[in-house]
Amino acid sequence: MVPMRAFRSGPLAAILPALIVGLVTGCAKSATSPAQWASDLAAARARWQAAGYQNYTYSLLRTCNCVTDQTRPVRITVVHGALNRIVYTDSVGGYADTTLFREYLTMDRYLQTLDGILAAGPAYFTGVYSPTLGIPTYVSVNMYKDIVDEEFSIQTLSFVRDSV
Repeated sequence: MVPMRAFRSGPLAAILPALIVGLVTGCAKSATSPAQWASDLAAARARWQAAGYQNYTYSLLRTCNCVTDQTRPVRITVVHGALNRIVYTDSVGGYADTTLFREYLTMDRYLQTLDGILAAGPAYFTGVYSPTLGIPTYVSVNMYKDIVDEEFSIQTLSFVRDSV
């Protein structure tokens, strides 16, 4: 398991995750054009598909101006390529509502969601992907440059291949 700590408060909360991911991934250069965003995502998808993982567990943290249950950290377990369970990993715990995380219930779905976001033409997009598996480790999206509080980010806090 490769843990990445999430920072959720303070004046640097919005930029610290990206800085940490950049340091962990060797200061990955952020793509600046829609064509490069799509190319990076396609390369990440190819790495993920080549890995062929069907059984895995990963943890996500979404940051957005949305309901609290959508911003609580979750652990998603996938067995034979399908969602097995999704639980909150904070101190409250419990099963998470799958409708709040439907875009991220498997890694294939997560990557498909990113394809859809790029097809919609966001004003700003940052995608950092694992150099070996292609999983998104940090994604930041701002769909509209002139609208406040619709941007969001997603961090993959951990990823483990499971044996079933």
